[in-house]
Amino acid sequence: MNNLLIPLHKLAKRQDENFLTEILVFLLNYYVQNEPESAIWLIKFITDEELDLSENDLHVLSVEAQHHTPVGIPDIRIETPNFICFIEVKVDADFDPKQLSTYKKYLQKKYKKKSVLITLTKYTYKEHKADITPDFGFRWHQLSDWLDNLMPNAKSGGIEFPSFKKEVSVFITQQYIQFLKNRGVAMEKINWQLVEGLREFRNILDMIREAIGPGRVKTGMSVGQERAGYYEKNMKFFVGIYMNQPEEMVFITHDAKFHDDEPEQKVTDIGIGISEYGSVGSWRYWKNTIDLTSEDVHFFSRSKTSQLEYLADFINKSLCFVDKIIKP
Repeated sequence: MNNLLIPLHKLAKRQDENFLTEILVFLLNYYVQNEPESAIWLIKFITDEELDLSENDLHVLSVEAQHHTPVGIPDIRIETPNFICFIEVKVDADFDPKQLSTYKKYLQKKYKKKSVLITLTKYTYKEHKADITPDFGFRWHQLSDWLDNLMPNAKSGGIEFPSFKKEVSVFITQQYIQFLKNRGVAMEKINWQLVEGLREFRNILDMIREAIGPGRVKTGMSVGQERAGYYEKNMKFFVGIYMNQPEEMVFITHDAKFHDDEPEQKVTDIGIGISEYGSVGSWRYWKNTIDLTSEDVHFFSRSKTSQLEYLADFINKSLCFVDKIIKP
């Protein structure tokens, strides 16, 4: 399925959690207006059955993203005259120190009505370093399953769900579910393609190693939770694939010091890939990326020899540029 959200997400990579959150809030408000039965069911699950609405209640329901308070900006606020909850969202990042306890105290002090603090995370809230136990925590893969249950004719254990009535609802929800899976925060059933897929994954890593050159690649493949590939033997750069963007190949500087006059943020064009400067805290880097699925690259339709030549050209041109901007 062609997915509109994937290319849009590439324009908002630095706002990853906000991107996912804003779409979820849009969907919830859309369901309230167009799929009231489905909205009631989903909000009931999201709030651990603390908010059990009728269709009349939907008229006084408010769902808002990035709600500003004196103590911070919770990602999602859901409120009725008798209920309020904050939902704090995390994908890869951890909670800030005392973030959840601060929100919890604010809710209890500010509101006389029922208040609930909820987390939506990729892993368990403990793994995201929550400083307290939220009233309820659910994960992205659970949200994906709940949305999937609202598709027409969906059943689980013989249970029927209040499925969507409109084709538009089905389409936009399928787009979001597929995007969550592509982003790596929702799980899919494992199919027979796993075996062949792992072989292909190993093949492209072998090709990266060959393209870097056996004489300058660091011994041993680097495989982690977030990415897989190879470092240059002096750790000057890394070339590989990030698990949450498997359609992209990335060249990124690693243990390199830039000339003092090099800017921290600048788009560059070296004739291949999309390149940019960036920084994370005090660490500065330069990165170049190619989209293997792009029609301009047509990587998968190339012969093996042509694929290897293309990767070698990508790495060599990237390295040639890096040698101009970093200190020896």
